[in-house]
Amino acid sequence: MSVVISTIILSATLLVVVLTASGYANALLRGEVENSEFSQAKEVLSSIDRLIEKVTSTSGSSGYVRCGFVTTYPIVENTGKSLSLYAGGNLLKQVDTTVVKIRGGRDVTGTFRTISGGSAPLVFGVSTPLGWLYTNRSDAEDTVLDYSRARCVYKGIVQLYNGTGYQNFNQVELTIVKLNRGSVSFGSTGTFVINNNDFETTQLQYSGNFSISAQFGGLIQNTSLSQLGGNAGYQTLLNLFVVSVTVSVVQG
Repeated sequence: MSVVISTIILSATLLVVVLTASGYANALLRGEVENSEFSQAKEVLSSIDRLIEKVTSTSGSSGYVRCGFVTTYPIVENTGKSLSLYAGGNLLKQVDTTVVKIRGGRDVTGTFRTISGGSAPLVFGVSTPLGWLYTNRSDAEDTVLDYSRARCVYKGIVQLYNGTGYQNFNQVELTIVKLNRGSVSFGSTGTFVINNNDFETTQLQYSGNFSISAQFGGLIQNTSLSQLGGNAGYQTLLNLFVVSVTVSVVQG
């Protein structure tokens, strides 16, 4: 009798060990799959970042990026904060801001890390990324693409005819890319669709060494004409471009 009981106990113990090992192996496999797809999500948002930069140059242009959503899912949401742009001490433009995210599965591990760009609300030159791409962990691990900033470029001196002769002007360009949420629908696969649907241009004139600043949340960044390389002895033509880009997600 005792031999039979011992055999049953041993068999039950082996079954528990096998089931535990199997569950552990499945958890490891699930974690590997989720982390792999989350790594691909970073590449997807990098591609979307490059696509947004391309479509901003032509009104009405569009493009798309396909990806899989087996263990991840896309989010396009308003931040609840505004980007404010000032020139000469006066409010020039204020826009609501939207971010694009891909959220990882429950077993994705990671910490806050910048992939490209930065959080500063004002960036300078044409080569600095306007989009800030980073990973962030709150309730889950997210890869986030954030365009809550303005680009400032000093374009040099231009001579314009004023009716009696030619006059020297500084040229400064400020650009904001305003992301908007379109429809979001997806299955195990989906396609991000990026549309440039509006292009607003404003020209203003300033004199002296006027200031330019941008504010987003608690972040503030300032510059001036002389810091940009301009000549404060000339008038300045400031061109503001606001490009409205809609981000949607469709199935397939």
